[in-house]
Parts: sequence; structure tokens; C-alpha cells
Amino acid sequence: MPDSSANESPYSASTPNATSAIEKPIINRLPAISGIHWFFDGFNQFFQAPLIWTGIGFINILLLIVSSLLVLIPILGIAITHLFYPLFIAGFMQAAANQKQENIQVSDYFSGFSSQTSSLFLCGALYFAMLIVVMVITFVFMLVIDLGLSSYASQSISILTPRILESVIGGLISIGLMLPVIMAIWFAPALIILHHHDAIEAIKLSFVACYRNFVPYLAYSLIATLILALYFGIQFYFFDFPHISSLFKKGPDFEILYKLLSIVGLNLLMGTWIAPIFFAGVYSSFNDIFSNGHQENPTTKE
Repeated sequence: MPDSSANESPYSASTPNATSAIEKPIINRLPAISGIHWFFDGFNQFFQAPLIWTGIGFINILLLIVSSLLVLIPILGIAITHLFYPLFIAGFMQAAANQKQENIQVSDYFSGFSSQTSSLFLCGALYFAMLIVVMVITFVFMLVIDLGLSSYASQSISILTPRILESVIGGLISIGLMLPVIMAIWFAPALIILHHHDAIEAIKLSFVACYRNFVPYLAYSLIATLILALYFGIQFYFFDFPHISSLFKKGPDFEILYKLLSIVGLNLLMGTWIAPIFFAGVYSSFNDIFSNGHQENPTTKE
């Protein structure tokens, strides 16, 4: 009798894990207070491994600089930047997940290049496509609004009035259209790299998760906005930006130059830290919202 094991695929041993990995997770609805927990949990995770997170943040800053240069290439540069976006976010998610297992490394940032790479690239392509749709719809709305305001504008009304109104309406339309896109992409890289979902399913699950937890994420956003406003407000107060701007009018002034370099250095340092703290907080929310197929608290399921 032939040995059936001889016909088995060498990958058959990993089949149970793969099956459980793509099992549809339970999406919990959490209270508003969770948003505050996620924000400060990002700080907590960062200070548990500050050197490693700083290394990850520094690499991220370098890649952001490269991305800003790629944007100068018409169309292609923007497309490449968005294609790679989910891979780098996946790296942050993998690093945060590994930290929970006390196994975090700087190289985790590049996990998206060795695991689920094709799905992450597809996620980036879909993200870019959604942005194009938003831009087209916004452009059409703005064109219609422009024609409408132009036809009703009279000589007695300042020409600035319809333009201001047009800008406000256009901004609101753009924000309204971008919100679903952000919700769709928010958890998608984490779902792909950690749960092995395909790109389309990850985008669907991300949107549903953000929709169900809109209130805690609103609290999270408000706290983050307040902290950033306070940070930049302190800079404007202490560094005297109007005086610094005179550096470009009156020639070299070493005191002003020193302040300018201090501002640049401070923001580079903060940029190195902000991304790890922010994405560690995102992972904290991901870990709370998705139950990996196991419902620990039945009352939280919607």
C-alpha cells in the first residue's frame, strides 16, 4: 500500500495555521475612552524599547525624504510612493506585534518586503486608485460649483466672496470623500501582514472596524491634534518665527541661524519619534478591535 504521506505537499504542515490566520476576525465596538488608552499606549510601547523604535523612526524619516523627492517625478513618483505605503506601515505593525512577544528588531520595519508583499502592493494600488477617484469627483464638484457661483455672482458682490465659498465647499467635499478612504486603508496593512488577509478583504474589514469605532477614534484624533497644536505653539512662542524669517532678507546672522538649525533639528528628532509612537498606538487599537477569531468578551461584539 503506497505511503500517502509521500504525496503530501511540503507545505501541508502549515495549512492549519494558514487557515486560522485568514479566519474572519470578530470586530469589537469599543467605548470612547479607548481612544485615550490607544494614544498613551503608543508612548508606553515606545519607551519600552526606545532605541529600537528610534532606529525604525530614523529609517522612516530617510524614506520620507526619498518619497518627497520621488513626488517630483510627474504621476509616476506619486504612484510609487502610494504603492510602497502599505509595506512600510506593515513594518510598523509587525514591529509592534513583535514587541508584545519581546522580539522587536529594527529590521522588522522591512517585514512587508519578505511577507505578504504582493497583497501589500495590491493594497497600495487600490489606495492610489481610491485617491484618484476622490480627486476626479472633487474636480467635477468644484467645476459645477464654479459654474454655478459664476452665473449667480453679481457686480455688487466682491469677487472674493464666491471664491472663498467655493474653497470652503471644495474643502468639505474633499474631506468627506477622503474619510472613507482613510477608514478603508487604516487597518489594511496590519490585517495583511499579521492576519494574512488578501488586500480587498483587508480594506473591507478596515472600513467596518473604523466605522464601528468612529467615536473612540474621534477622541484619539482630538488628543493627537491638541498635542501637536501645543508642540507647534510652543515653537512659535519661543523661537520668534517672524524674526527668523529676516535671515533670508538681511543676510547671515549666526544667532538667527542657530535658532533655525535648532528648529530643524528638533523637528527631525520629533519626526523620528512621532511615527513610532503614532503607529504603536494604531497597533494598540488594532489589537483591541480585532479579536483574531476568538471572542474574549461577548458583550463587545456588534
